[in-house]
Amino acid sequence: PPLDTPMRGGSMSPQRNMAKPPSNSPRPDLQEGVMVRIGDALCRVQRPLGMGSFGAVWAAEDAAGASLAIKEIVCNSQPDVLNALFEGHLLRTLGGNAQDSSWLGSARSGERGADATARSRGPRSGRIPALVGCETEHFLSPERWRIRLAMTKIEGEPLDGFLARYREGLLAGGGATATSAWPHQEFRYAAFFAAEMLLQLAPVFAKIAAVAVHRDVNAHNILIDGVHSGGAQFGLVDFGLAVDITCWQRAEDSNSTGSRPSRVGQDGACTWHHLDVGGDCRYWPVSAWAQFLLGWTELDAHPPWRFEYQTQLDLHSLGLTALQAFVDMLPILYAPLEPTADDDLGLLMAALNTLQLQWEQYWNTVTPLHSALMDTFHNGGDWDALKTEFLSNNVHGTVAHLLKGLRAAIFDLEQLCRQRSPGPEVAEAAGLFEGLNFLVNDGSRPVEDAAHGPSRWTSMACAVLGGTKAAATVAERAGGSAASTASTSGQVTPGPLITRDGSAPMGKFQFEQSCDDSMSRLGNLRDRGNAAGLHAAGRAAQANYAGIESVNLA
Repeated sequence: PPLDTPMRGGSMSPQRNMAKPPSNSPRPDLQEGVMVRIGDALCRVQRPLGMGSFGAVWAAEDAAGASLAIKEIVCNSQPDVLNALFEGHLLRTLGGNAQDSSWLGSARSGERGADATARSRGPRSGRIPALVGCETEHFLSPERWRIRLAMTKIEGEPLDGFLARYREGLLAGGGATATSAWPHQEFRYAAFFAAEMLLQLAPVFAKIAAVAVHRDVNAHNILIDGVHSGGAQFGLVDFGLAVDITCWQRAEDSNSTGSRPSRVGQDGACTWHHLDVGGDCRYWPVSAWAQFLLGWTELDAHPPWRFEYQTQLDLHSLGLTALQAFVDMLPILYAPLEPTADDDLGLLMAALNTLQLQWEQYWNTVTPLHSALMDTFHNGGDWDALKTEFLSNNVHGTVAHLLKGLRAAIFDLEQLCRQRSPGPEVAEAAGLFEGLNFLVNDGSRPVEDAAHGPSRWTSMACAVLGGTKAAATVAERAGGSAASTASTSGQVTPGPLITRDGSAPMGKFQFEQSCDDSMSRLGNLRDRGNAAGLHAAGRAAQANYAGIESVNLA
């Protein structure tokens, strides 16, 4: 749920109305078995799915039997109406474009060619919902509206529920007893799981980042499906707190959205300075805590915080979510107190145990803060009193310190996986930890060192995939077949994956096309086992994207 912060007055401009003209005739309430028309879609309501940021969500199906989700939002003001319509606008804009590009999923399941691409990008598939219909209705009084959004349904269960059940099974199976043995199988699966989530969602976020900021990325809004059928698939839902990227990053005195649809505050504010701080605070970066407790002037005076809050919210939150998945899927470890310099497994155990302890300390600190925020929100508590309490406890400073410890533990593990790896599964995990360091921030990263927008997501994916080279090197030293596989699966000529005219900046369309092409190429190399070519292509892509970070994609 959003957390209101002081806002500054401003004007509102109407957004494009994607819905049919509002109806004054009552529509049937959503309940099991009811038939409702939303836009041009005739839907049969099946069962409640849960609550989104601002409304209830129901499972349904259309006349052809395709699975849908219906989100019903009750609006008490014109800004609420505009925000609900903006969510529909984003689903329409992104739902048809941010589908899985088949660079991982369909290729791994054996599909190839145009048929696989068509299926992965079809109107009823993808990793985020696509808008099917939108209906607005005066509700109870002229001051209240009811908006229904019908969208494609992303299959799966919330990641946090899956992890809780996985953890329970792990502990019941003996994982509750600390072990000093290296957890080969558990480590490999946890690293693969977290890396797979990042790689599947990277192209989705690259598309989103060109037009919006989701602002509510967490383990509840990421869905997972297909675990028991041998191939986990991840999706992203709930765009109720998203903002248009251009409006969000405008100057403080730009209080009108102009002709652009975007999220607005109750007074019409549309920039980062005055919009509500949103999302699950357990996944907030330091800058979000500073914005909530201190206000935008403090962020404006501290460039790393300002840049992080403007551009890195989704990056940081997804990084913490992937780290949470990795740690939760490991058994409790007992590391030797003083491993010797030549004890590779001992050093790795100590580093992994440190990461577990750092995560436990972080999670145990932010969870009570989240409970306090939710209690204040749901029970109409005193926000000023809560902020005063948090400030007296230096909450933002504590979170910054804990995130710094997490980043240090991630970095140490990455280095050990690269330099002291006892096996390919450990070496390959180096890419995951490098990717996590791309994402997780502690509020101190210099602005000049931080990419943003689609290029950051592509660099992260390249880093995660780059761990394959380290695994191939270890396998080669051990007499494995990874090196020969790389040499026989096709020769790749290293070189720029993005062609640029030295005098002209790359336009938005060319950039996004290059992003798609590069990710597709990297995925094909990975599927074919071409470790050497994959590493060369990944690093080339990383270097080239870094060279165009300053291009204005908006």
